[in-house]
Amino acid sequence: MPTPPVWYAGQDWTAADAEEITPGAWQALSLLNGWTNRTGQVAAQIRMVNSVAVEVVGTITAGTVTAGTVLFDVPTGFAPQNDQIFPAVEWQTANGQAPLVVQPGPPGNVIILNAVTAGCSLSFGFTYWLDC
Repeated sequence: MPTPPVWYAGQDWTAADAEEITPGAWQALSLLNGWTNRTGQVAAQIRMVNSVAVEVVGTITAGTVTAGTVLFDVPTGFAPQNDQIFPAVEWQTANGQAPLVVQPGPPGNVIILNAVTAGCSLSFGFTYWLDC
């Protein structure tokens, strides 16, 4: 029996369409400036959700904590067209938010917008569009 279409945003979607939005494999991110993956938590990683969307997750421990520090670069082909800002949760020594900026590439830097507390960890999970 054929798969019935799914109604979504005014369009009919079929099983064939679903193949186009099957997420790619997770790729580890190389952390920079002394930042490391937090033991026992989800490591910093990235994947293509589909041809226009990227998902990033992880919990990392502080290295250099000054505003504008590059935490990691996204792989080639994963950078957006414009800066995109997302919240990260700063925890352990200070609980709050630390905005992250994904910048156009290459190389597609991900930076902390504001200074954070030495010794803190940042947890994040966000999706962004390549064409924005």
